[in-house]
Amino acid sequence: MRKPLIQTSDDLLDIAEGKRQEGSFRWVTTAMNGSRLPEWQRTAAMDKSGEVYIPALASGHSANEVWLCASFDGVGVLTDEKDNRYYPASWLAAEFHAGAATIARIVGEVRKVLAEDH
Repeated sequence: MRKPLIQTSDDLLDIAEGKRQEGSFRWVTTAMNGSRLPEWQRTAAMDKSGEVYIPALASGHSANEVWLCASFDGVGVLTDEKDNRYYPASWLAAEFHAGAATIARIVGEVRKVLAEDH
């Protein structure tokens, strides 16, 4: 069984790199906390409208499968400087129902952490 991106809601509150803002997106990265996931897979972004963008792993499906579905659906994908892809969490949850609870938890924690800035 594949491990979810965020094991517990407390993981997201322990920020490793802190918060940063680049252009229209605000980014947050979770601390390692024993995780072997690379930094980009522990990172999420939120746009000005409140949409959260997360890696495909949160869906419980492969990155290739998520990319193909997003391409077919015409979904906008956010990429970072290393071409890692982040998908709109609302679309991921609607498209990949099995990961919806994990995605909802991640979105809630991302919004909570980034709201602390204001």
